[in-house]
Amino acid sequence: MNKKILLILFIVTSPLFIATYLININYKGNTQQKGILLPKAFKINDTLSSPITKHKWHLLYIQLNEKSDVKNILKNFNQILNIHQTEKARLIITIISTKKQNEKIKQTTDIKAEFINTSAKKIQTILQKINRTSNTIAIIDPKGYLQLIYPTNKWPINLNHDLKKLMKISQSG
Repeated sequence: MNKKILLILFIVTSPLFIATYLININYKGNTQQKGILLPKAFKINDTLSSPITKHKWHLLYIQLNEKSDVKNILKNFNQILNIHQTEKARLIITIISTKKQNEKIKQTTDIKAEFINTSAKKIQTILQKINRTSNTIAIIDPKGYLQLIYPTNKWPINLNHDLKKLMKISQSG
């Protein structure tokens, strides 16, 4: 009788001990994403005055440094997406900057691009929410949630790996 009670007690309590242990060591599971997964995704439109287009995947480039060459960034996005044959019809490149962009820059790529001109304060707010201090590249899902971010020095291949996987799994966008 006592052995049965001990066995039942063990079966009931062992998952609690395992869960507590995993929480204490910050176990993230078996993830394969290459970007930095945000602990809490947030809607980027809540921060911006002019919202991004919904129902499309977005490659977001947040430009705080005025010296960044937007034309070069667009060319790099285009090359990477061409090499890996990503579905461009489901994708928009969004560049958030304090500097007004020349519309002719859009002609450097065959992917739809949109420029959002906003204040440095709003850009700082976005960067604070994602724990970044400088120019950042991210993926935004079709519902407008910013979920994955990439350091600007490692973004090309890592970003496309995650984007292809997300677009393949997702039916929206």
